[in-house]
Amino acid sequence: ISGSIPDVRVNTIVYDINTDEGLYVGTDMGVYYKDATMDEWIAFGAGLPMTVRVTELEIYNGATLSESRLRAATYGRGLWESDLYDSETYYFPAAAYFPQGSYSEEEFADFTVDVSFYKNLQQVNVSEFTVEDFYIENATIESLTTAGDGLSHTLSLLVDQYGPIKIYVENQAAIDDFDVLTYHSDTLIIMYNPPPAPFGFSGPGGVGDDTTIPMWLRADFGTISNGNDAPINGDVIEQWINQGAGPDALQTETTARPTFNNDAGGINGMPVLHFDGEDDFLLAEDVLPGANLSIFSVVEGDEINFNTHGWMASARQPNGFVIHPWENEPRFSAMVIDLEDNYANGETQYIGDAAAAHIYGMIYERTEYYQKFFTLFDENRWENTADIGPRDASVSVDVQYGWDYDERFGQGKMGEHFIFNRRLYESHRTIVVNYLGAKYGVDAGLIKRYFHGDRPYDVAGIGRENEFDIHEDAQGTGIVRMSDAVSMDDTEYLLWGHDGAEYEWMEDGYPILSERLTTTWGYSQTGEVGEVTVRVLASVITDPGNDFGLIVGSNDDFLPGDILAYYPLTLQGDYYTATVEFPESGVFTLGVEPAVAVEDLTQTDISVFPNPSEDMFFVQIGQTSLANFHIKVFDTLGREVSNLTTTQSSFRLDASDWSAGNYVLRIAGGDQVVVRQLVKF
Repeated sequence: ISGSIPDVRVNTIVYDINTDEGLYVGTDMGVYYKDATMDEWIAFGAGLPMTVRVTELEIYNGATLSESRLRAATYGRGLWESDLYDSETYYFPAAAYFPQGSYSEEEFADFTVDVSFYKNLQQVNVSEFTVEDFYIENATIESLTTAGDGLSHTLSLLVDQYGPIKIYVENQAAIDDFDVLTYHSDTLIIMYNPPPAPFGFSGPGGVGDDTTIPMWLRADFGTISNGNDAPINGDVIEQWINQGAGPDALQTETTARPTFNNDAGGINGMPVLHFDGEDDFLLAEDVLPGANLSIFSVVEGDEINFNTHGWMASARQPNGFVIHPWENEPRFSAMVIDLEDNYANGETQYIGDAAAAHIYGMIYERTEYYQKFFTLFDENRWENTADIGPRDASVSVDVQYGWDYDERFGQGKMGEHFIFNRRLYESHRTIVVNYLGAKYGVDAGLIKRYFHGDRPYDVAGIGRENEFDIHEDAQGTGIVRMSDAVSMDDTEYLLWGHDGAEYEWMEDGYPILSERLTTTWGYSQTGEVGEVTVRVLASVITDPGNDFGLIVGSNDDFLPGDILAYYPLTLQGDYYTATVEFPESGVFTLGVEPAVAVEDLTQTDISVFPNPSEDMFFVQIGQTSLANFHIKVFDTLGREVSNLTTTQSSFRLDASDWSAGNYVLRIAGGDQVVVRQLVKF
């Protein structure tokens, strides 16, 4: 290496096979470049460190020059990446680019797209960039504006008609800071679709209704054993009643019927049907799944690997589908079938442990211009490619649960299964996954919006991803319906569920001392949706004889001394109705205007003996009118070792399993807390 390169150590050299003898040299003073058209070496510093020791260079050759990169490893300064040198322009031209996040793959109205220019992975200013520098199909440019820093440009488009919109920045559209003409962009394709029609409010999680749900099977409702609609643990099920608009799932052969399991034999305490892997299955005939469809199933296998293929939900026929586990593997995939019996096969997904409860499913939509096909697993939504023919909403299929074909009989539990005859968008999927996740103890991960795991019943919700991907009215399987949020913005949600208690009135539900319903609901709000209309189904609530309303707290439970909000309910048609503004998270119930227990516990004598103790502490609380005490004990690291609620003023604490050391006893009553030290030896 000689010539104009500095007299420093050369550590690495790489040859660019796509140039005229181009060489990159890594030295103790940065990177230098020279090719056959040049008499001297030049410092190649744009996007790379100028005066550090470069120990290794590699070239990544992309499909085009703009996608190729020079990568440099340095001593003490990490890894760096740059565009390659362009011998024709002497400088690499800035390339037009549509930044991800500035547009959506689908639009439902006129929209905007951001455009930037990049050189060496950095945004740069350009000049002479106008609306004449775009190629546009199926839209008209309304305006092109430039941000104050000059680095970002916003293109406003007026759409012509439904279908694909193509956007392209021409080559040599503008001039960068080095007076070099810019490089063209890739073609951006955006699909312009009709706005999605609203879903109903009575389906799973409050999404959908009989017009959009042809199949909805719930093991906690509608299972029949020998004509009895209240089966007990171990009964075999002959009929699974469809809560949707289609046929029931049946089994006429006694020996082939799945078994009803609940409590410990269920999933998260919820009832299930168990298929034995030998011959159990149910058949639903003449189901109308729809031309487009969204399917969800909650399944727990008996082993870490599935025992066989395809048994969760199998309709292997024209216009059908398969929710397909894979034999001897913890994997599954989704399949959708057109009218000519052609399959679109989703990619097989690894799910880790088939013996854990999971949410399995798919979403498929076909229009004149595109096909959307997603595999669903718990919180995940993986996009697949699909290129099949049309499907028909009027063509029915037979669906088998627990059996695919031949000897493919599944072994495991099924808690719930439902089909929508439409594509679910992200707001709808998020709500449905939270409904199933809370009910069956499945972690909803990054799309979790409901955070009251101790209140998993009848979870429903409203929410919004954008102006068109929105669900504004929900009731689901419960008695509480919410709608008409006045300020629900993008990515904001409100979900609710309850503890499973009966809808009965009680005189004193400590710490609320006034008449209230035994049921307590939890609610979780993401963002601030503002005031909502809350309706409570009147036919389920016995009139207590006094005016009552919604009692709202902002903690995870009603606590002594809480300041509660009260919203009177008025009967309007089939519902008791109020307008409510919820805090971020908390609980609510129904009751008369609340009175909450408050008392100064600090003025009460409390004794603990013996203290220190080896295995048992006796606690005596002096005279008080408080009816309940909440007791917790913590070790020196703040870990809770005991937790109880009692109505007794005298009680024992069993310390036999505690390690020797100091502990803190916390007694809460009313709005006061008393602390005592305990010593275990």
